[in-house]
Amino acid sequence: MHIPGYQIERELGQGGMAIVYLALQESLHRHVALKVIKPVLTTDEEFAQRFLREGRIIAQLSDPHIVTVYDIASYEGNYYLSMEYLPGDTLQQRIRDGLPLKEALAVARSIAGALHYAHHRGIIHRDIKPQNILFRENGSPVLTDFGIAKTLGSSTIMTRTGLSIGTPRYMSPEQIRGQDVDARADLYSFGVLLYEMLTGAVPYNANDSFALAMMHVTAPIPELPPELCRFQPLLNKLLDKDPNQRFQSGQEFIAALDNPDAIPVGPLNIADLTRRSATPTQPRRGWKAEAVAVLLAGVTLAGGSWFWFLRTPPTPPLVVATPTTTPAADPAVQRRAEVEQRLAQAHQRQQEGALEDSLGLIGQGLQLAPDHPELLALREQVNRQITDVQTRKIWEEQRQQAKLQADQFLEQAQRAQQEGALDRSLVHIEQGLQALPDHPGLLTLKREVQARFTKNQGQSEAARQQAAAEERRKAEQARLQADAEQHRKKADESLARALDAQRNRAYETSLVQIEQGLQQAPDHSRLLALRDEVRRQLRDAKAAPLPVQTPVEPVDRVAALLRECTGYLQANRLTSGKGGNAADCYSNVLQRDPGNAEARAGLAQIADHYADLAAAAVRRGDIKAAQSSLDKLERLNRSDSRITGLREQLTARTQAVVKTPSPPTDQAETEIAAPSAPIRTERPADVKAPPLDLVSVPQPQDRSSPASTSNDTETRIIAQDRHARLSKTETADSVSMQVTVAPQGILDGRSPEPSDATAKPRTADQAWAAVRNSTDPTEIEQFLSAYPKSRQVSSARAKLKQLQQQPSAPGLLKIRANLDDAEVWINGRNVGTAPLEVELKPGSYKVRVRQEGYTDWNGQVDLRAGDESTLSAVLPRKSEVATAKLATPPSVSEPESPKPHVPDTQTVAKATQPGQSANCLRGNCENGEGTYRYPDGSEYSGQFRDAKMHGQGTYVYAGRGEKYTGEWRNGVISGQGTYYYRSGNRYNGEWRNGRKHGQGTYLYADRGDKYVGDFANDQPNGQGVYYYSSGDRYEGEWRNGRKNGQGILYEGGQKIVGEWQNDQKIRVKVEP
Repeated sequence: MHIPGYQIERELGQGGMAIVYLALQESLHRHVALKVIKPVLTTDEEFAQRFLREGRIIAQLSDPHIVTVYDIASYEGNYYLSMEYLPGDTLQQRIRDGLPLKEALAVARSIAGALHYAHHRGIIHRDIKPQNILFRENGSPVLTDFGIAKTLGSSTIMTRTGLSIGTPRYMSPEQIRGQDVDARADLYSFGVLLYEMLTGAVPYNANDSFALAMMHVTAPIPELPPELCRFQPLLNKLLDKDPNQRFQSGQEFIAALDNPDAIPVGPLNIADLTRRSATPTQPRRGWKAEAVAVLLAGVTLAGGSWFWFLRTPPTPPLVVATPTTTPAADPAVQRRAEVEQRLAQAHQRQQEGALEDSLGLIGQGLQLAPDHPELLALREQVNRQITDVQTRKIWEEQRQQAKLQADQFLEQAQRAQQEGALDRSLVHIEQGLQALPDHPGLLTLKREVQARFTKNQGQSEAARQQAAAEERRKAEQARLQADAEQHRKKADESLARALDAQRNRAYETSLVQIEQGLQQAPDHSRLLALRDEVRRQLRDAKAAPLPVQTPVEPVDRVAALLRECTGYLQANRLTSGKGGNAADCYSNVLQRDPGNAEARAGLAQIADHYADLAAAAVRRGDIKAAQSSLDKLERLNRSDSRITGLREQLTARTQAVVKTPSPPTDQAETEIAAPSAPIRTERPADVKAPPLDLVSVPQPQDRSSPASTSNDTETRIIAQDRHARLSKTETADSVSMQVTVAPQGILDGRSPEPSDATAKPRTADQAWAAVRNSTDPTEIEQFLSAYPKSRQVSSARAKLKQLQQQPSAPGLLKIRANLDDAEVWINGRNVGTAPLEVELKPGSYKVRVRQEGYTDWNGQVDLRAGDESTLSAVLPRKSEVATAKLATPPSVSEPESPKPHVPDTQTVAKATQPGQSANCLRGNCENGEGTYRYPDGSEYSGQFRDAKMHGQGTYVYAGRGEKYTGEWRNGVISGQGTYYYRSGNRYNGEWRNGRKHGQGTYLYADRGDKYVGDFANDQPNGQGVYYYSSGDRYEGEWRNGRKNGQGILYEGGQKIVGEWQNDQKIRVKVEP
């Protein structure tokens, strides 16, 4: 249930009309008691309007001992009342525990004053009882639950058929009779309450509501114990059967309580209030009418009519015997004889069951002898018999009517249960039990509905807990994966720094960087290999220093050659090609720098490539291709250990082909090794303009061919089998390699051309043997199309149906680029930076890789279920990069709480001459360590690479009093660092592309709050803890700087557990 402006926390209780919830009023952040009328009652529009109209009148009451009503309204069919929340116990609980006399009198005085105030404002409560009196934390009593109140002078009564008016134990006689009530009815109920506070029990008690109602109308007022006899006059006046004889207001009662001598000490004669007058000149309702009224009150209590009309039974006709004239008889003796005759006749008619006739004869006798004791006694006896007969008759009739009503409610409850509306079913059951409390069908159905309701609640809670556990597991898995990726990136950064140090022959520094990288990723293969290489180089350097006369090749020349070699490698120009190739280029580097690890790794990569090609050619029987690959491998490295084994396999394969021609091979069983991806190298700093490279520098367009544009691409398949493909994509701007691995079959269904016509299976048996274990539905469909009448058709169709019913697995796309942190766009959406691995649904995707200052790379890939495709993008530098302009200082915006934001920083400008820029205050501001001052006075001190802030450094913002200290990458804040804001706030943690990303801590200096946890895109995203200065804290999930998901809020000594959305509680519960 949702009520605007309120957060419902838990249910406090419910009754026949409404359910009361503990809720938090969001506007004032205070707890309230939210009373919501049950929906089954609000289907009557007239009732709903009466509820709102009279509720607004009650909301105007303002008394210290009357509950405060804050709001009354309706929302989406839910009618609710917002009122003061009273956490104390009820008067009923205190009476049960034993209420001291002094406290009882104090409560009586407070409640009487509250009633006087409400009556003065025209409101009658009509349900005064201990359950409706609660206590505040300071101990003051409060009158609550004006749920069936009515306004004085108005016929509007906020009740309806099926619900009783008040509680039988506390109802006044006029309420029981169904007469109009006023403030004195509340005072009668208050008298019952006072009696209960003094003695611990109600004055009248019976086994059923009908007998209890009769006692309120006819029974005398019970006597108090002797020690409380001084309060008897007060009770007699409060519990008088006649409203005119009671206290007329609560103020009168308070005055009498303060001055008890003003009340007559003797008890009232209750018999005078119930005795029927025998004088025919004073007509009034007789005792039998009173009894009928009491019995009909049971109809009211059980959901019957509101009013009835009673008539005084007709007086029996007066029968006067005509005396016979007997001159000798004494008149007195004659009257006695007639009286005795009437008495005998009355006894006889009584025994015959003619009670009315007997009563008439008794009346005739009393006219002759009004004080005749036997006639008077017989009249009382006959009257009691008549009352008993009428009582039994009325009881049976009303019992039958109550049963009919209960049966109707039972039918409605059963229908609601079948529809699954358990709440509505319980409401109908309660209404039926009010009509007939011992109805067996309703009692049985109530137990069944309650059991089913409890079961449903348990299942819902179990499902919610299971879903929450699954979400936590996924979040933890994502966090671990992100941590692993972050450690891998840091290890790659250490690898780049280690390679730089190795090229500069700073072997000790290189080893330090390698160890730092291995701390992040202990199984990093390239770092492990480089560590062995650098250790060897360090031993060689210490053992035999280079001769002085040996010329040393400049580092920048070696770096330029390595970049050129990388271009050849990525263009797949390995051992041949116009203008040079990768093998010759790496050999040239080793001639200039014999210990260069990158050149050795490049040659090893080329050798691995040809070894894989040779092995694949041997397996598929391509003798010529295998011999060619082996020759190239031998020219690269004659001592390669794989050459001998491959030669032997090739010889054996050649002999087998010559001796016995083998049957055509099954296409499904052939496979080749996919060429390894080109090596991605780290480019060292280069102050001078880079030399022109026909591979990586954009070429001028051929104006003679208007159809040729820079965006035209040409993709050529270099090698392919059924599960792998190596292709090269050439544009006017770039050349890239693409490796696609498809376990379910190559992307577009094409396969390399067979070496001869016999490669295709000649029979259906051979074709089915080739595809029966396939997981690609396309291959099964091709078999069915080629062999529609073969005996394997049924098996093929069953296999196809099985594959089509299996869930489609995603494909894996790996994107590599020659530039780290280059933006990757897939189908027009930015998905991250290179290097990148992403799972995608099967389909066709357009990929763009871009970096400022470089020409964009564009490509396209088709993914199918289970495919693994790798794209290698080469972004050539634009020609105008040699004349870079001075960059503006980076800016950082003050974060909003708790959503800090830091924009990207900029690149430090290159100097026209190495280290000679006027803004470079000291050190090397291009490649090394130095201090650079911007025109606005901002200053950066730290490490540089390619004239960009790269490594550890500190940036001080002029005129703002802010500072960042930590790691940089290509001129952008990336890695571990601390940002100090001028407000005193501080962030310490991980960064990515100038934004907070990863684990971090944000401190709020102005209010002492702190957030510790995950960040993404400058916002708290993921798991985190927010510590409030008040001592409260929130532990749980965040999204875009707001509490969102599962969490725990420790607030004001309470533990609130549940689900949040956009900083708001959705489903929570309070735990101790």
